[in-house]
Amino acid sequence: MSLPAGARFGSYEVVSAIGSGGMGEVYRARDTQLKRDVALKVLPASVASDPDRLARFQREAEILASLNHPNIAAIHGLADAGAVKALVLELVEGPTLADRIAQGPVPLDEALPIARQIADALEAAHGLGIVHRDLKPANIKVRPDGTVKVLDFGLARATAASDAAGAADGMNSPTMLSPARTEIGLILGTAAYMAPEQARGRAVDKRADIWAFGCVLYEMVTGQRLFAGEDVTDTLASVVREQPNLDRAPPRLQRLLRKCLEKDPRQRLRDIGDAWELVDDDSRRAREVPATVSWWPWTIAAAAGLVAAGIGIVHVRETAPAGATIRFAQPWPAAASGGAGGAQFFVVSPDGGHLAIVAEGALWVRSFEALEPVRLDRTEGATYPFWSPDSTRLGFFAGGQLKTIARTGGPVQTICEAPEGRGAAWSSRGAIVFSDRFGEFGLSRVEEQGGAPGALTELGTPGSSDGHRYPQFLPGGERFLYLHLTSAPEVAGVYVGSLDGMTPVRVLEGADNAFFAPSTRSATRGHLLYRRQNALMAQAFDAGTLALSGAAVAVATDVGQGENTGLGAFSVGGGGVLAYASGIGLDRQIVWMSRTGEREANVTPRLPIDSFSVSRDARRAAFGVINPERQTETDIWIQTIGAGAPSKFTFGPAPGWMFPVWSPTDDEIAYTSSDLAGQTGYEIRRKPSNMAGVDVPLLRLGNYIWLWDWSPDGKTLVFANNGDLYLLPLEGDRKPVVFATTPGDDQYAQFSPDGRWMAYSSGTRGQTEVYVQPVPATGSLWQISKDGGTMPRWRRDGRELYYRARDGRLMAVAVGVRAGAFEPSETHEALFPVPETGNTERFTYQPSSDGRRFLVNVPVAGVSPPIAVVLNWQAASTR
Repeated sequence: MSLPAGARFGSYEVVSAIGSGGMGEVYRARDTQLKRDVALKVLPASVASDPDRLARFQREAEILASLNHPNIAAIHGLADAGAVKALVLELVEGPTLADRIAQGPVPLDEALPIARQIADALEAAHGLGIVHRDLKPANIKVRPDGTVKVLDFGLARATAASDAAGAADGMNSPTMLSPARTEIGLILGTAAYMAPEQARGRAVDKRADIWAFGCVLYEMVTGQRLFAGEDVTDTLASVVREQPNLDRAPPRLQRLLRKCLEKDPRQRLRDIGDAWELVDDDSRRAREVPATVSWWPWTIAAAAGLVAAGIGIVHVRETAPAGATIRFAQPWPAAASGGAGGAQFFVVSPDGGHLAIVAEGALWVRSFEALEPVRLDRTEGATYPFWSPDSTRLGFFAGGQLKTIARTGGPVQTICEAPEGRGAAWSSRGAIVFSDRFGEFGLSRVEEQGGAPGALTELGTPGSSDGHRYPQFLPGGERFLYLHLTSAPEVAGVYVGSLDGMTPVRVLEGADNAFFAPSTRSATRGHLLYRRQNALMAQAFDAGTLALSGAAVAVATDVGQGENTGLGAFSVGGGGVLAYASGIGLDRQIVWMSRTGEREANVTPRLPIDSFSVSRDARRAAFGVINPERQTETDIWIQTIGAGAPSKFTFGPAPGWMFPVWSPTDDEIAYTSSDLAGQTGYEIRRKPSNMAGVDVPLLRLGNYIWLWDWSPDGKTLVFANNGDLYLLPLEGDRKPVVFATTPGDDQYAQFSPDGRWMAYSSGTRGQTEVYVQPVPATGSLWQISKDGGTMPRWRRDGRELYYRARDGRLMAVAVGVRAGAFEPSETHEALFPVPETGNTERFTYQPSSDGRRFLVNVPVAGVSPPIAVVLNWQAASTR
């Protein structure tokens, strides 16, 4: 069966054919629901009724679904169109490794990163008891950014103890096609990578993959197949009988190849993860490691094992420092995904010897003299870490405060109150410059020992849509770089400010945050590194005259950005150390969790979910989905809880649609939109939830709007603007009325189920707490949280109120009314930790009507690649 371009397969529209094989035909297709390209692997209708083939097809889906690894092509789901079935797979762009080898031998410094990623994929599969059994260059793709993806685990099978005892049927081995299928190229291509025991029709285990890995590695570095023949018989005979001649391989790989290619599997390398101990580097002693990285004596030898995937490095136009450029990957600590609130939070120390990472809700420090990062206690909730000039201490934001801690851990010092921090820098002159909500996201200054902050910069138009963020000091500790984040292109960019209050100077237009990297010859001359269109750029810069010169060149490709933060995911430290992250994980899922925090069921597929809310009847969820390619763009989707796929609810042209709230009858959804028709502004709109009607604008303002709730009587919306809360009547003149205006930031407003009370968070008393106030507002005010709190939500009967505590735990408080006065319980029940998103002011949970379960928006683990670290990056050049 062939599918022509334009043919529909469920919700997928065929674009073009990609290829075919024994397990079916593969097509490029467009997912019309999620607006992405996928690969459809279609099982031909002529064999769809074959139980054995169907079982293998189902097995492929199950195996792929269990493999969640950045170097293994992912499965998105199964599609069924009557008698025809298909796997919906990740579409991997780029040539196969076979295509690359056809151009000639792959240089060793290019081959080793590819080999490492293949090995990582196999190690992940073997850890789950899965053997690929058909590893070959044609089943490996290399994306344009250098990322390797291993394809076609459909010929793998999960190993079991019983497999070892039983002999396999040779013709049933997935790499052995039946005699009727005599496509010589296909059979030879497979047979050339078979382990001897597999060629003899015997049972195989993960060591068969290790043999194939050796064959693939040899072919990469020599451009020649290790085993070849005129037909299948000759090829298999060569595999079984001939001792491989490895003389053509580079000497440093020959030990590894010999252990991979032992005929007797009992003598073969047992674990692919041990491969890199067998890579020789006889030239190590002849290489001079720069003094700036002398703390890494073993890096050259380990470079093959820790080489970063797909780091695109090009020559920076200055005389290269002496020594080798070394590249390796730093995995996220433990099981952290690095998504939302993770990947944007890492920073290299000024001495170039350490990497600070935020992961799993705490601060970790990796010394480059150690193998593993160390978690620092008492840093829960840390964001935006930054280093002291001498690299001995770390600063960070947590719990609405600016804090510091020794690099090795110990007591935490609170410097000042700083809610919603947005980056900081530590001057050699003893001052800390930072951005936070108290400064309305302008920059403030505080002394390193603590005290009252003072304003350094002010926004021309105060409002949360603008901000001065992510400062970085230049040499001398007086001037600093910072990002002016704004929707006005004539203003946006990277500026230089000063502790003495000089008029800021814009040095870059339209970039993300920037770092200055001094050259080896001058403290004030070097390069500005900044992210532009996913590329990390370097341009010569004089920190004395603030002048850029020469052309900007790309240092790395596919560099990510923090989720809607404007913060590029990279950092530069002393000694020529660069770190960056590619393809930051934004994916999240809304899941059911019990009151004790046990995960019960998924509600949505894995998506970059932003804000969300649930209908009053608890049957549907509405949520914003971020466009991963253009993270300022968000659309709202609707998901029926417990059934079906989500449906798109908004369709441009505005880039930002978010904060959906349901009407009391669930027949409408109100939401916000930004920058309509290319004009700077924000609106509240409403639209039928069945998508049968048009959206209606309700209110337009010049700066950011947070829409929080719809009153139970359907007559009023509550929203926040410039840190204050407003009520928007939906009848009459529809003019907003102030509900709460305080010196702090008022957010997360929620009507009680009877409409008599409003719960919200406010920083009015210095620390953000949860309060309850009557509706309409009077002088009465009850503080609910005891030591910091946000995100209040009511149980459907109004008898219990929940909030997220300062330490991240969800708290439950019994509430009631006595003699007309609100009466909260003094007892606060701690339930379980609830996450935040990379954006601020987003609800990430909602209780069920009885409070026994909660819908929680959780990050998806394992979706981010490791942090790439480059030592002596200035010396790198294009190969």
